[in-house]
Amino acid sequence: MLGDGIIEKPSLEYLTQTVFLRKENPELRSLRILRENHFSILDSSEFREQLKKILSYF
Repeated sequence: MLGDGIIEKPSLEYLTQTVFLRKENPELRSLRILRENHFSILDSSEFREQLKKILSYF
């Protein structure tokens, strides 16, 4: 799930706390990337590293 801006922040925090962190491998389920916008987040190094971690489990 991707989200940015003030509007999504409460929803993203709620989902992280109530859903994602309660699942198996919680460290792979939620990632906060700062100083990027929704156009550049897919090219960010943080996102690419997280994607590599996720794919290594399969």
